[in-house]
Amino acid sequence: MKRMLPRMNPRILLAVAVCLLVWSVPPGVPPEGGVSDDFDKMRLKWASSLTGGSGFDPSDKAIAAYVRRLASKVTAPGKTGVWDTMRLGNADGLWADAPITANPANLTEHYKRLRLMALAYSTGSSPLYRSEALRQDIAGALAWLYTNKYNENTVRYGNWWEWQIGSPTALKDVLVLMYDELPKELTDGYIRTIDAMIPDPAARAGVRGVVETGANLVDKALIKAVQGALAEDGTRIEQARAALGQVFEYADSGDGFYKDGSYVQHVNVPYTGSYGVVLIERLAELLTLLEGSPWAVGGAQLDTVYGWFRDSFETVMADGAMTDMVRGRAISRSGWDSVQAGRQIMKPFLQIAKMLPAARSEEIRGRLKSWYLTDRTFNHIYDGLDINGMIEVRRLMADTAVAPLPERNGHFRFPSMDRVMHKRPGFGFGISMYSGRILNYEQTNGENLKGWYTGSGMTYLYNADTSQYVDGFWPTVEALRLPGTTTDGLTKASGTSAEAWVGGASAGGVYGAAGMAFRYPDSGLSGRKSWFMFDDEIVALGSGITASAAGTYETVVENRKLAGAGLNAFAVNGEAKPVEPGWSRQMSGVQWAHLAGTAAGSDIGYVFPGGANVAAKRESRTGSWYDVNRSGSKEPLTRHYLTLWIDHGPQPDGAAYAYVLLPGATAAETGKYSALPETDILANTAAVHAVRERALGVTAANFWQAGSVSFIRAGQPSSVIAQEKNGELEAAVSDPTQRQTSVTVTLNKRGYVLRQKDARVQVLATAPKIRLRVDVTGAAGESIRTVFVKAPQ
Repeated sequence: MKRMLPRMNPRILLAVAVCLLVWSVPPGVPPEGGVSDDFDKMRLKWASSLTGGSGFDPSDKAIAAYVRRLASKVTAPGKTGVWDTMRLGNADGLWADAPITANPANLTEHYKRLRLMALAYSTGSSPLYRSEALRQDIAGALAWLYTNKYNENTVRYGNWWEWQIGSPTALKDVLVLMYDELPKELTDGYIRTIDAMIPDPAARAGVRGVVETGANLVDKALIKAVQGALAEDGTRIEQARAALGQVFEYADSGDGFYKDGSYVQHVNVPYTGSYGVVLIERLAELLTLLEGSPWAVGGAQLDTVYGWFRDSFETVMADGAMTDMVRGRAISRSGWDSVQAGRQIMKPFLQIAKMLPAARSEEIRGRLKSWYLTDRTFNHIYDGLDINGMIEVRRLMADTAVAPLPERNGHFRFPSMDRVMHKRPGFGFGISMYSGRILNYEQTNGENLKGWYTGSGMTYLYNADTSQYVDGFWPTVEALRLPGTTTDGLTKASGTSAEAWVGGASAGGVYGAAGMAFRYPDSGLSGRKSWFMFDDEIVALGSGITASAAGTYETVVENRKLAGAGLNAFAVNGEAKPVEPGWSRQMSGVQWAHLAGTAAGSDIGYVFPGGANVAAKRESRTGSWYDVNRSGSKEPLTRHYLTLWIDHGPQPDGAAYAYVLLPGATAAETGKYSALPETDILANTAAVHAVRERALGVTAANFWQAGSVSFIRAGQPSSVIAQEKNGELEAAVSDPTQRQTSVTVTLNKRGYVLRQKDARVQVLATAPKIRLRVDVTGAAGESIRTVFVKAPQ
């Protein structure tokens, strides 16, 4: 391969030539005589985190395979590696397929490729370890880019992120890995460049008044801290540490973590599973980097991070997968599905656990161990990990003192991002909604092109079928018929809702109610939707479904990706239906249906109380990742689906629906439940939705307006759930509109006295009825609880 040294500053060229003649201390290995100061410690720690340092066995099969893959990306027999295809001296850039002209993303791509080369050069067991020719080209490429494309005087264009986060994120790693291989003048030049791009990690350079938040802020703080170690400047490191302060503060609007477990980015988009993952990943790296230094973070801030794990992350995980309802536009990225996102969040929490008190550390490590053990999607426990990650996971799995902790069951509400997660043994059920506070979906940068209904009440059922939302789901699912949604069959613009009633309530953190009022401005379709979640069943109700124009209006009960050739057995009222793709049928008088799962425990039962007209079809659907994300492959993918829906007619006026999901139920169990249901639908009107689960003693109601049902009366729009069992009555109330100041609730129950209450509750009376006034001012949809017990006789 012919390479030419580029034109560059003569002083830089001379310095590069000098450094190429002298071997230096291998990256990640302390110089003779020990580490000189905190800056060296931090730099060497960072280098070791990238290469594994000397803390691994190079003969380990997983590690050896990783190193081989790394080297093959750099140079390959077919001359297709990034080193093979690099050309020094080309005015448009070092790689012909990534010209640095109108798109600064290609500048970031340049530094990412140089990072790969620097990793292969610096990793001890790599066949390219300390290759003189590779070292020469890395140094020459860095010098050319500094002189021609990325320096303190560069005029920026395009997306700010590439200049201030994308490129310097990769560049900082290259500078650390090649620290002893580069002339000081070149390193100093890049340090000045980072100062120009990120003068303050808490602010967006060049955009007046924009304050960085969340993942972007932590990204910049990490870059600044590594820059400080390279420059041997504590001021820059302190600047990075100080910027973290606002990350640990809970938000009450806009971006950040909320006390209810929500995580929001881009002002109004639920993003726990995307930007939240990046934030924790970078935060763990930064906390680890600062640990043991004068700038270490600890105490209350580490307590906060532990709280994030408990409230924001493990609650939206399903057997180690990060649920798609909190991944925003990232669902459209072919190389980063929900299982991969789950894997990505596990490593940083493994790092963070080492900094926590013993009991909390053991809890997190136990949960992570359980997820690693139960994962049935990856071929190997180390898939997707770098060397450092493999080392950490190997230690965890080998530690017999850490017992696996199974999935934490419960009902988890996130009213600040309009999401709900209901976890029971064997399944997890998620709901993604939107309101005037939260966006229905985000579409930007050519991503998430078919996310139209992903926030419109889409429901997610996670069970033993761990491949349901991976393996080509998003490119092939019928995007206008997502499960749980009521649709007019039209694509939707990205935006918030004119409706405010979105939320619910929870009894004891175990059972819950959720609801959403919706209105689509294009077709005028509006209505109210509710879900009531108990032990083994979810009851879905809809009412007031009305359209102002003729069209096609449906509520989608199911749109499930099938196994293999799509031959999962499907029965209606006990009668087996054809398994061939292309079958469809409009059916009347449907009492129940059953779909066989793809794995043990993944069957699903569907019950239609009182009978319903239900349509069903099997089909083979073909799509590509390019269809949902313009950076995706155009290669066609075909998957098989079963879809169930309720047709509301060409122009409904007050239409309704009701169905019950039975996750994990066999066909026999579904038929039995249909004949002897455990739930009673108490109301399904424009005023109130209400359900009673008899065995549990739970009654739940969503009041769209003031009204009464069973023993509950609400004086204002609200969600109320009550459980009466073993001489105790627990009631929880919320204001889903998040606009009211108080809600009054009357419970027509006698013989109870107060045991405990939240501070927001005023008990007006306990006889002859229980009367409550609940202060919901600024409660942000919180479920506010009161407990009564039977009075002594």
